[in-house]
Amino acid sequence: MTTLLIISILLVVSFVGTAIWRKRELPESISALVYTLPNGGWRYLWTVWIWASTFTLTPSLFEITPENWQILAHAFSTSMLFVGAMPLVKHEDNRAHNVLSIAAGIFSQLCVCFISPVWLLLWSVMAVLAIYAKKSEDFPSWLYCKGLFISEMVCWVILVCAIITKFIRTV
Repeated sequence: MTTLLIISILLVVSFVGTAIWRKRELPESISALVYTLPNGGWRYLWTVWIWASTFTLTPSLFEITPENWQILAHAFSTSMLFVGAMPLVKHEDNRAHNVLSIAAGIFSQLCVCFISPVWLLLWSVMAVLAIYAKKSEDFPSWLYCKGLFISEMVCWVILVCAIITKFIRTV
């Protein structure tokens, strides 16, 4: 299972990193990465990426989630697969995509509650960042309007770190 988890990490880091490198800025969200791809068939690459990163993360998540809480892991994975099936399209109603994206984020953090809850303390970094953004005039411009992307990445990092921590504890 750890091989699949490593593949998932590599998929996410490489795709997000490449998109940031190409655009020279942070995207507004993970879903907005679809706009970094050329029109046409290339847009399906985003769907394949979401599915591949989810399919390679999910076995590890199911393995370490307590049995009576695996419904949360299932809800997270299913939400992500539906999100991947509905990439953002400009000027179209994206309500289902948005709701499922939020649900995936919430379910991922609920899984962390039962895997390794200490990682939820990373959300304090988000709180400090939000307070700093409100109070400071010298807030970095490259972070302006990127809170959704940062929140999504924090969800992912916390989930991956919780999985890795649980694997290390069980070895």
